Amino acid sequence: MVSLGRFFVLIDAANEVAESSRKLVLSTFLKLCRQSPAMRLLWTCTAQPSLDRMEGLDVVARHMRSDAVDVDIKAFVEHRLASSETFRSISPKLRGDVGHGIVSGANGMFRWAQLCMDHLGSLRTGRDIRSALETLPATLYDTYADILERLLPTPDDAAIAREALSWLCYCTRPLYPAELGDAVVLQESDTFLDCDCRLGDPIIILSICRGLVHLDRGRSPSHTIQFGRSSRLRGFSPLELPHSG
Repeated sequence: MVSLGRFFVLIDAANEVAESSRKLVLSTFLKLCRQSPAMRLLWTCTAQPSLDRMEGLDVVARHMRSDAVDVDIKAFVEHRLASSETFRSISPKLRGDVGHGIVSGANGMFRWAQLCMDHLGSLRTGRDIRSALETLPATLYDTYADILERLLPTPDDAAIAREALSWLCYCTRPLYPAELGDAVVLQESDTFLDCDCRLGDPIIILSICRGLVHLDRGRSPSHTIQFGRSSRLRGFSPLELPHSG
């Protein structure tokens, strides 16, 4: 890097990984900053890192108003509460508690609010929703872990999710639903796949992975399956997916 001119490194949404990993990444890049005066680091995170670590560096801190994000989160939650048949069927008091709980607990994390609303909206009764609302994970990292844990009672789905997330972690280009659908059912002994081997509809991968992946419509007429948002489940490895055994 010594031979390079001024260059910039962007680390976005650092709060989406575990605190221990976040501290390691930050300390590594701060070390690089000290070794290469031409390097400029832009770090975004909902939790401000300790300024003591940055002694001797020229640091400019900017604080984003969380209430500006909260307005968008509140609008999203209210729309889901009004448009979902599940939420419309529960009592007005519980709907209000869901809205307050998600908006106040999001702390500026839109993705957290979306995943929590997806989970609550998938439940069958208001009592189930109330119970889940009281035990929601506090962080986005814990929310991802909770989604993976909920796959455990369904070993067939867990196996498909494990394969899908593994392929999405390591693929060199976005995968079309049919491609990922074939990939997740491949077995070592397979020499070909017929209709009895394939998923009936590869789009079912979206519901199996429970919000961790989505259909990216992009600009291409052919849609691809990618990780939700573009977070790529930072901090997770497919090896952390639950096993059925």
